[in-house]
Amino acid sequence: MINYNDNNIYESTFHQANNFIRLVENCSFDKNDKYNMNPLYINMLLACELFLKSVLIKNGYNVNQLKKYGHNLKTLYNELPANIQNDIKDFMKNFNQIDVFDFLDNIREDFVNCRYMFINNTNNSYDFDNVKDFMYKLQHIVSLDLYGKDTYKEIN
Repeated sequence: MINYNDNNIYESTFHQANNFIRLVENCSFDKNDKYNMNPLYINMLLACELFLKSVLIKNGYNVNQLKKYGHNLKTLYNELPANIQNDIKDFMKNFNQIDVFDFLDNIREDFVNCRYMFINNTNNSYDFDNVKDFMYKLQHIVSLDLYGKDTYKEIN
C-alpha cells in the first residue's frame, strides 16, 4: 500500500497540478468564447484542487479522506492548516479585494457545471481571473514548502 504521507506523493501531486498550469499557459483564448474558455477554466480548477490536496497529503491526509471531499475547493480549503488558510485569505482580500469564503462559495459548483455544461445546458459564468490568481497563489505556497523557493518560472 502507498504511504500517502510520503514526500514523493506530495511532490508528484504538486507536479501534476503544475502540468495543468502549463496547459493553461500554453493556450490562447478569448474570454467570450465558452468553447475554448471552458476547458481552460476546468484545468485551472483542477490545478487548484490538486494543490490543495497536495498540502493535505503533506499534513497526513490519506487518499480515502481526500476522495470524500471530491472537487469541493471550499471543503479542501477548510481542512488546511490555519497558517496556510490565513495566507490565502489575506492574499485574496488584499490582492483581489474579495473574501475567500465568498469566492469559494461562488465557484463551488464550477468544476462539475463546466465539465457537463453541454449535457446539462449549464450557463456558467466564469470567475476566470480570480481562479487564476488563486491557482498561482496555491502554486506559490506549495512550491515554497517543497523547495524553499518559488518555482513558477521553472515550470514554464
